[in-house]
Amino acid sequence: MNTIQGLNLNSLDIPDPTAPVTTPEALHRAAAALLEQAAIHHRNAALFHSYGYAKEADLHANFAHLSAARAMADSANALKLARL
Repeated sequence: MNTIQGLNLNSLDIPDPTAPVTTPEALHRAAAALLEQAAIHHRNAALFHSYGYAKEADLHANFAHLSAARAMADSANALKLARL
């Protein structure tokens, strides 16, 4: 288990970005998993800030941002595919 002073940093598995995703359903599922991952990183960033670990908080905030951005891109692609 990955911990710092008792903080549990385990995270959810995210979809493989190299795997082909060709259906709206698969894209929505990937987006949901990425949003869950982003929420975990946001919570970890907040915990690190509360313990005074600014570098670790910044790292998790960046992970959260990147995960959320990928989720939005997957969601947009799902909408495009559904309209074809």
